[in-house]
Amino acid sequence: MKFSCQATELMSALKAAQSVTDARPIRPIYECVLIEAEGNDVYVTGGNSEQQIRARVSADVQDEGIVAVPLKVLIGYISALTEEVEIASDKNGGITLKAGSLKAVVAGQNVNDYTIVNIDSDPVFTANASEFSNVISSVAFAINPNSDKRILNQVHIEVDEGGRGTAITMSDKKMGSYFFSTNMISENAVEVGIPFAVIKPLCSVLAGSETFSLSIDNHVIRVDSGDRTYIFPELVGKYMEWRRVLDNIKSDKFAKADIKGLADAIRFSGVSGKNGETFLANLHFSSKNQTLTIASRGIVSDSMAEIGVDYSGDDVDISFDVRVLQEAVAFCSSTGVEDVEIALRGPASVATIRPIESSYDCTAYIAPVRQLPA
Repeated sequence: MKFSCQATELMSALKAAQSVTDARPIRPIYECVLIEAEGNDVYVTGGNSEQQIRARVSADVQDEGIVAVPLKVLIGYISALTEEVEIASDKNGGITLKAGSLKAVVAGQNVNDYTIVNIDSDPVFTANASEFSNVISSVAFAINPNSDKRILNQVHIEVDEGGRGTAITMSDKKMGSYFFSTNMISENAVEVGIPFAVIKPLCSVLAGSETFSLSIDNHVIRVDSGDRTYIFPELVGKYMEWRRVLDNIKSDKFAKADIKGLADAIRFSGVSGKNGETFLANLHFSSKNQTLTIASRGIVSDSMAEIGVDYSGDDVDISFDVRVLQEAVAFCSSTGVEDVEIALRGPASVATIRPIESSYDCTAYIAPVRQLPA
């Protein structure tokens, strides 16, 4: 194997591979990156036996071939270069790296020990990459990465036959849903579960791209975006508890609030918990006064904030974990809207917060904790 390419382009591919490479892999071979020269391109693959990124780099290939070399070592050398680099394999399975007067020799490992995960199936849908990446990043607030229940540390993606997609996350106290649009290629709807561990690498793959396609085969998902191919496992099994939550939400009380005023009032209430203790905020909706009063109690201080709202329904008190409430409002605030709607049924019902008059179709769902006196 022998090729030359721009060091900056190779470095970008190595960084992509590093995003899914385990720091302390079970097998030493997965400390390595696969470098394969073929045709007019070089392919860089990193990851493990389940989750991998394959990146393509344009190169001047003199001899085709493939090697497996330590990723961290190779990144150290390439990061010091800014111009063209020449890489050639040696008879021992390693590489010789040259750039001007600079030269380095890196030992390799047996490429046959590296299991390449791949699927060969047609895409299910294509979608706007930056929009999807923003959706995934936004709903991640509701994930509980430390839960033993897999539904609480995944993003559930559902796309119907018409191309309307939904991304949903949930934990014991909160849930987020965000709609996005796709171009359906398959005639069948699709439902996949994406583990939280792959969220950030996936968003990195999609960053800066225009579109991407998603394929799935035998519980393995492939995302293709530009020169990057990302392969990872689907969560096996049907974890559809969130459907029952959504189906049981029946709201008859609605409050329209200025999102900045709401966020400021919640942040003011959050001061009561600066010592790190878990604490609650009681929300009192008054139909007579058209106000929302937020009262919180901490170990060393109490607080109360009041804002005007456009409220319809009976007076009601409902309590939430303040941090959960802050996250839900921040989720809606990220869309750039001025007003949100808070909908609920009673002190024990799940409340929803969603932007009003926004092109972003998203909703935060938050579960009450226990009621405090106003």
